[in-house]
Amino acid sequence: MFPLNNQAVVSGSMKNVTVTGVYTQALTSSGGMFVGLIAAILSTELLLFFYKSKKLRIKMPDGVPPAVAQSFNSLIPESLVVIVFAVFSFAYVQIFHQGVTDLVQTIISKPLQAAMESWIGCFVIQFVTQFLWFFGLHGQNIVASVTSPPMLAAIQQNMAAFAAHKAVPNIVTNPWLGMYTLFGGTGAILPFLIAIFIVSKRKDYRDVAKLGLLPSFFNVSEPIMFGLPVVMNPYFVIPFIFVPLINLAIAYPLTMMGLVAKSVVIPAWTIPPILTTWVTTAGDIPATILSLLLFILDIFLYMPFVIASNKGIKVRSEK
Repeated sequence: MFPLNNQAVVSGSMKNVTVTGVYTQALTSSGGMFVGLIAAILSTELLLFFYKSKKLRIKMPDGVPPAVAQSFNSLIPESLVVIVFAVFSFAYVQIFHQGVTDLVQTIISKPLQAAMESWIGCFVIQFVTQFLWFFGLHGQNIVASVTSPPMLAAIQQNMAAFAAHKAVPNIVTNPWLGMYTLFGGTGAILPFLIAIFIVSKRKDYRDVAKLGLLPSFFNVSEPIMFGLPVVMNPYFVIPFIFVPLINLAIAYPLTMMGLVAKSVVIPAWTIPPILTTWVTTAGDIPATILSLLLFILDIFLYMPFVIASNKGIKVRSEK
């Protein structure tokens, strides 16, 4: 489904040439990812449809091993799937003078990216992520099935613009979300731990917080999520879901006004909080300071709920 011929610029000149047998970065990034997802689903369903027809199977003698016979049974259905996709791709290019990747980019990728770049889309993504995590489901991995292609396109556009010394176009990218919400792991876990050390009277919380402190410096939050636990804990449902949203509500307008830089680097996810903002924005000091201030704010936002959790001691002692 990818085009056989692609346009490229000769290194050291502005000459445009047609090359064969190579794939451009545009085909192997978000646009190509969407094409791959669609092709995988449709081709599998089409193969199963053809395979159900016994007329399309090649019958082998009884003495042929089952594995060999099975491969011959699927030979015609597989060939038909390839032919269907090839005919469709060729016909589309001849009629509309553009590739299938261009069609997918126009219909799916661009509208989805535009929706996620809005402040509403940004908040919906983060809310769903936090909501799923609270019930013990890996929110980022689940949401990523929808958000990864447009998010990848957004950060690639930012990196290309930054490298060309042009205005960086997109605010919402995965690195941008991470540098203001993943303070020690999803839900700003590291400020939460500091709040526990400051105001918690529960020995069990403080002991688990000590164990989870070092992993949280590298954004590994599972020891706290499932060890404290935060998952299904009624004391922490409100701050866990809404603290990241408050961070974004502050960071988004400041980024939109140009007071802090946008994301132009894809950092390693294990880089500690605050430092990851400096790396993601290519050394922007205002964004790094904003990240530090939000980190401190999150500690105070968690404190009332940690204090409320101290009541658990009284309940247990009364029992």
